[in-house]
Amino acid sequence: MSTARKVLRMARWVVVLIALGAALSLGFVIVLLPQQGWSITVLVLSGLAAMFLLGLTDGLVSRIVLGPNAIHVVSLRGRRSYDRAEIASTKIDGGSVFLELRGGGWAKLPDTGRNALGVLNTVRAWLKRGD
Repeated sequence: MSTARKVLRMARWVVVLIALGAALSLGFVIVLLPQQGWSITVLVLSGLAAMFLLGLTDGLVSRIVLGPNAIHVVSLRGRRSYDRAEIASTKIDGGSVFLELRGGGWAKLPDTGRNALGVLNTVRAWLKRGD
C-alpha cells in the first residue's frame, strides 16, 4: 500500500475567475461610493463583492485529500474523514461526487471546479488500490 497522498483542490481557473469578480466588484464599490453614497447600486455591488470573497475563501480552503487509508475532506464547514473501509461505493448526482457509507447515508465531496467524472474516477481508483 502506498503512503503517497493526493490532494484535489479547486481548479486554478475557477479561483482566478472568482478573484477577478471580487476585484471588479470591490473596484466599482470604491469608485461609486464617493459619487453616489450608499445607493442601491453600491449596496448590490457590496453584497456581490462579499459573496465573491466568501467564494474565494471557500475555493482556497476546500480540498479533498486521498490519504493512505482515509479520505479527508476540508471545507469552510469543517473537516471530515472517511476511512477506506467505511466507503461502500461512489456516485455522481447533480454534478457532485457522493460517497455511500457502509453505516448508511451519503457524504458529499466538495466541488473542485474540475470534471466531476474525473474526481469520481480518481476516488474509485484510490478505493481499488486499497483492496
